[in-house]
Amino acid sequence: MLNPASPYRFVEWHFFWPLLRVLGGIETALGVPPERRHKPPKTGIRAYRKRQLHTLLASAGLRPVDTVYFDVTALVPPLDRLLGRWAWTRKDPDKTISQGPLRWLGSGYLVVSRKLT
Repeated sequence: MLNPASPYRFVEWHFFWPLLRVLGGIETALGVPPERRHKPPKTGIRAYRKRQLHTLLASAGLRPVDTVYFDVTALVPPLDRLLGRWAWTRKDPDKTISQGPLRWLGSGYLVVSRKLT
């Protein structure tokens, strides 16, 4: 699940992608060909906060037992793309997984659930 509470997602969804939309609009007005214009991706993905997802899982007959956050990074778009090759996340991907105090920096999370009996 994408983590809408992470700084990465906040910057990406509320600043970076809107900026790409504005830039694409300017490029359209200037006559830049469509294939060369900037635009955010259309993913169709819905992101839920951990509490919301736990509620949805419980309503489906599942009991959440563990949550692991991944892609823990302090880099936000576009810095992640510009500095990514030098960032510690590329050199040590195992350090981008957390259940500890830095988990809120994870741009995504996994929930392990068990079927209610």
